[in-house]
Amino acid sequence: MKADLDTLLLESDPVHHMAIPSTGSPEFKQIWTTINKGRPEPVPRRRHRTRRIVFPALTLGLAAILLLISQLWPTTSFRPAPSAAATLRSIARVVDAQSAVVLGSGQWLEQEVQASCTASILCGGTTATPNASATINADIDEWSNTKSTTCAESTIGAAQFASPANQQAWVAAGLLVHPNSPLVSCTTVNEPQSSAVGAGTGAFDISSLPTDPATLAQELETGTTGLADLDRLPSSETGTSPGFARAVALLVGPTVGASPSFWSALLNAMATMTGVSDLGSVTTHSGSTGVGFTAEAGRTQMTIVLSPSTGNLLEARNFQDPALQGSGSAFANHADPHGIASEGGSSKNVVAWLDPITSPSVVDGLPNSVQRQLPPPSTATGLIQAETHSGVTLEQLVSLARELRQFPGSPLPAFSNPNPPVWLFTVTMHGTRDNENHVEAVMKQTGLFAYVQRNAG
Repeated sequence: MKADLDTLLLESDPVHHMAIPSTGSPEFKQIWTTINKGRPEPVPRRRHRTRRIVFPALTLGLAAILLLISQLWPTTSFRPAPSAAATLRSIARVVDAQSAVVLGSGQWLEQEVQASCTASILCGGTTATPNASATINADIDEWSNTKSTTCAESTIGAAQFASPANQQAWVAAGLLVHPNSPLVSCTTVNEPQSSAVGAGTGAFDISSLPTDPATLAQELETGTTGLADLDRLPSSETGTSPGFARAVALLVGPTVGASPSFWSALLNAMATMTGVSDLGSVTTHSGSTGVGFTAEAGRTQMTIVLSPSTGNLLEARNFQDPALQGSGSAFANHADPHGIASEGGSSKNVVAWLDPITSPSVVDGLPNSVQRQLPPPSTATGLIQAETHSGVTLEQLVSLARELRQFPGSPLPAFSNPNPPVWLFTVTMHGTRDNENHVEAVMKQTGLFAYVQRNAG
């Protein structure tokens, strides 16, 4: 065995069998002196220390190679997520290929939704009610027509409170814990709300909005769409993405006059907005799965979930919806002479989440229970809308409303406070143009308002 091993060593390394002088021989000393001439005597090193240096270096080299392979290896987990803009544009192409929904004379667009809202009563009459807040869950069946009228039949659950103090303040404000349900109501865009428990604002007629994504994005971000209830969405709720907030309001609806090209343009417009993030796959409260998008909205994040296969809205979270304000009237305690139903007040409702349960469908009429709630034809001749400066008090607005009611033209003032400390103030007129001019002039002279505009929306 030794001979065989020696033979192999000789073949692989002939130096292995060269004659080497012994360490004590004169030849060895001469060689050693020549090699180390002028150098200090080396410190003997034990062979295993060399192995300790070489082995870690080999390990680090292997680790570097493995890291490089892991970065270059084509695995799904290392691929970057698509941007929100790219995903929105992809869904927009799907939407653009769909068929338009057209309403004929006397027809309505029906849709069922489930929603959970946080309702806060800011004041009842002139009394602040900071603790009067509750969570309200509802199943809502909505109908909208081409006249911007929306009717809703809502099955509303009992108010849920975070603490006994919230419930006590809620009841003290003149509200019920167990609502009058189901609630049926109808309203039309720009009809005033008489109190904080009004009937909402009706459907958005978006037939006149642009279908060019760049133009639409600019109007949404600057609040210049011409739809008053959309443009005046509270800035405190829109955060750094006011255009996204207004786009969400359109996606939630109800709307009339839309087309696939508009919805495609809306998604393409949203793709250009800053601050929008792609959340990837998101499951809704009703169990559907879609693609989520989110943007800053004041102190919270406003979120939508879209179906990648149809572009339909599957869920919206943390937003204000003017069309859903009417659910509060189900809790009004009309037997309380000092409650909000009698003395009016102000509220702020934020929809924690809303899930469409059915896709919009065209129907030929309303159920009888809803038909009876349709408002009579309006006799209004004009509408004046205004927004107060920050810091204007409820007492100042109550005093102004009393003054305006005495003027010719039957002015009907109404105000709400969805964006503290700014108030929205509307006056519905029922007289001549001169009557409207007089009311508008008085409102401007008070100095209470940041702007006053007539026949807006």
